[in-house]
Amino acid sequence: MVEDSTIPLLVRVYYGSQTGTASSHAFNFAKELSSRFGLGVQVQVSSLSDTSPTRWNEPSQSRTFNVFFVSSYGDGEQCDDAKFAYDSIIESDFRFENGDTSFGDFKFAMFGFGSSAFDLYQGAARDFQSALISLGAEIVLPYGEGDDVNDRLEDDYFNWKLEMMDSMAKLFKLKEVDTDAVYVPSYKVVELSGEGMKGPSKVAMGEIAASFRDLQFKDKPPFHCNKPYVAEFMNMKVMGANCLHAEIDIRNSKMKYQTGDHVGIYPSNPIHHVERFLQAFGLNSKLETVIGISMASRSSANTATPLWFPSPTTYKAVAQYYLNINKQLSKEMVKGLIQFIQSPDVRDNLRKLVEEPHLLSTIGSYNIAELLLDYQNPVSLDDVPFSWLLETLGALKPRYYSISSSSMLSPTKLDITLRVEAKPFGICGNNIYSILKQKDPSYECTMNYSTTTKLPVFIRRSKFKLPYDSKRPIILIGTGTGIAPFRAFIQERLKANDNRKTGKMLLLYGVRNKSEFWYESEWSSLQGKYEEVFEMRVCFSQDLSASTNRGTRYVHGLMNESADIIFKLIMEDDAYVYVCGRASTGMAKDVKRKLATILGSDETVKKMRITGRYQEDVW
Repeated sequence: MVEDSTIPLLVRVYYGSQTGTASSHAFNFAKELSSRFGLGVQVQVSSLSDTSPTRWNEPSQSRTFNVFFVSSYGDGEQCDDAKFAYDSIIESDFRFENGDTSFGDFKFAMFGFGSSAFDLYQGAARDFQSALISLGAEIVLPYGEGDDVNDRLEDDYFNWKLEMMDSMAKLFKLKEVDTDAVYVPSYKVVELSGEGMKGPSKVAMGEIAASFRDLQFKDKPPFHCNKPYVAEFMNMKVMGANCLHAEIDIRNSKMKYQTGDHVGIYPSNPIHHVERFLQAFGLNSKLETVIGISMASRSSANTATPLWFPSPTTYKAVAQYYLNINKQLSKEMVKGLIQFIQSPDVRDNLRKLVEEPHLLSTIGSYNIAELLLDYQNPVSLDDVPFSWLLETLGALKPRYYSISSSSMLSPTKLDITLRVEAKPFGICGNNIYSILKQKDPSYECTMNYSTTTKLPVFIRRSKFKLPYDSKRPIILIGTGTGIAPFRAFIQERLKANDNRKTGKMLLLYGVRNKSEFWYESEWSSLQGKYEEVFEMRVCFSQDLSASTNRGTRYVHGLMNESADIIFKLIMEDDAYVYVCGRASTGMAKDVKRKLATILGSDETVKKMRITGRYQEDVW
């Protein structure tokens, strides 16, 4: 087919996103596409959850091209946004609305988001791509993948995008507009208060909601991700090195959780980071200035992330509660910033970061404010459009924690167990820790937050669930804070044991040293009281003398020593296996390989996974 370059190219951009990564990149891609090729392209962005695959082969009067951004959830699973679309196109009897069973002319490209720490790396994107091709779709431009391990994802995307744009220009004979054109904002930002101005009567000051209309009902159920419940954190305690236990009061929320679910918590940014950010962009004299924010134009609604917080608000509130000001630097972020810098020396320094990636890696932990204020030539930029900061940094997203209490035992409060880490990864953990400091000033917190003992929370459903039959044995394998859901599982099982016999529970737990053996006295008490049904074996990677077996450092070593009982529980008693911990350590992969060795077959583990007898909750 010969492409008619006089007809605008309709680019349909679809995303399947679990936590917002794929969606933000889809909108970023759409905007850059429009900026680079102007009227030569028309761009539409849609969530895969909002589109029907049965209509994807409908003829269009325009030339049409499709780009998919697909995130893997967990170990290669389709995320919530993409699951329905994917399940539809792999059905053996799938048909389009016109009755066809295959695409006529459907060209596409795809970028996948995932983590190579999982066995099924990019499973969702690769499966989706294969499903489209099996229906006759044609992948005509580079397929790309972004790896979240070692923070390579942004650079992977940046490099793919450059190749993708060049390939699109050649294939569809697109003409680039002036690349030095003035920046076109996606959001319109208007100052509504200041000298001689009377500001609006209602201003959002950190409330989590998509609009002021939603704020009218912010204290009324139902509560969910887009309208969380502001909950009290209580009965907090530090357990050993950098670990915190906290209880969250949900009694007045009417929220209900099930054992194994997650709680989402919206953090705020540390006050010092907020002050530095506003200083870097010349806004420190406008902290409380009220601003109204809206989409800049009708076309912006197609190529920019919808505004995710209520307006009007203030510069300070945006920086503190809504904007990811600690987002890690990337080549794309630095490249975008250069266009607003007047100083030749500063521009040259930043260009080197883009052109020589090893330089950027040396300041990889910097945020954008630190880049301006601390890197080589300190500079404050008064003329960076606030819209560009919104587009580039995106939303301050909730953090998710496995609930470490049983809903049967504790329905009106839930427990969390978390590690408090240093920046840039510990914004939420330190936010929660600062609440403890307010309750007990003897504790020191390196990051200062707003003075509150409450944070917005909501429940996220999980598939990580106990077997319905409480007599089924369970084998629990975890490391570090991966102990959290297992504490909930065991509480639930032992509560059930008050009324009827429960199956054997074997817990294999690995940490670095004794100071990280969280809930140690609790486990010791339970083993003594329920020794017939509960057994715990522990190993310490940095302290062999304290391990259950003094020659074992890691949980797969504990598995090796427990091979006989594991084999019996699984092959004879139909036990369920649960794995929880940090994926980046490789623990989940090691456990799966060791289990296959114990059972004598990879296929047995695969069948257990398919039937729900092998479950993972890894991050």
